[in-house]
Amino acid sequence: MAIWYFAGLGCTIAAMNWNDLSALVAVSRTHTMKGAARQLAVDQTTISRRLRALEAAMDVQLVVRHRDGVDLTEAGQEAARSGEVIETIIHDLQRSLAGADTELAGRLRVTTLDMIPQYHPDLFSSFSDRYPAVELEIETNSTRRSLARREADIAMRWTHKPDVGLFGRKLGRAEFALYASRRLRRSIGAGAKIAAYPWLAFTAASEARLTEQFMEQHAPEARIVCRYDDALSMHAALRAGAGIGFMPCPFADPDPQLVRLRSVEPNFGYDIWCLTHPDLRATGRVRAFLAHAGAYLDARKDLYAGKRPQRRG
Repeated sequence: MAIWYFAGLGCTIAAMNWNDLSALVAVSRTHTMKGAARQLAVDQTTISRRLRALEAAMDVQLVVRHRDGVDLTEAGQEAARSGEVIETIIHDLQRSLAGADTELAGRLRVTTLDMIPQYHPDLFSSFSDRYPAVELEIETNSTRRSLARREADIAMRWTHKPDVGLFGRKLGRAEFALYASRRLRRSIGAGAKIAAYPWLAFTAASEARLTEQFMEQHAPEARIVCRYDDALSMHAALRAGAGIGFMPCPFADPDPQLVRLRSVEPNFGYDIWCLTHPDLRATGRVRAFLAHAGAYLDARKDLYAGKRPQRRG
């Protein structure tokens, strides 16, 4: 609770709650109540309540609700800009204080792809066994979390180019190959061309056009029967025999129900990075997790390099 003065509004705002102002800042970024709620990890009712409280405290209308989302009034835009300044100050202070924390205890928030906890749960359980005083909070939300805004302490990302200004280490690289279920391959025929198969791909929102680009060159007459916005759904569809598709080798190769149709595709892979904000690099639990994740993936480098696992029988 604090008192701030917004020069553009020409009024003094007394007893304003930062949570209420942060809701307005989130709405200004996402333009929807749902998006703001997702960003702040609360429900839409809470966002609405905070906006009403803020409008009551400021005695001015800040937002206009309509069917397609939320628009900010001129006063709302001014308040949101000031809120972003305050947000930056708060987050800078939080990171500065957290960066001075060398204790191997407390909460550690990690944002990552849904595939990592699904296929490598022991990455996190082994860390917890080693550092029992650290409480891990794992988030696999498709929304990209901001380390600068303290939405997470660590981000495990698959990317060719990490965000400028972040600190971290490259843990390895995940290669991709084309997979089918063994049942589907038997049904289509082991010697069939890949154009004879139904295909699975990722949605346009996933910004993964590798499948379409590959099909244009190698199987232009083939058809895509279904698209997915996450790799776990794609993996399940592949196992069910719904079609063929590209998957990361470290997750598809160990699956006995899947078989590679081709070798690893060049330039399809992604670098794996474990990142944090520079202000947190000295934090004990952050440093410990960076080292632990690096050692964990280094022990599995053959799998991540796309080398086929040896199976018996």
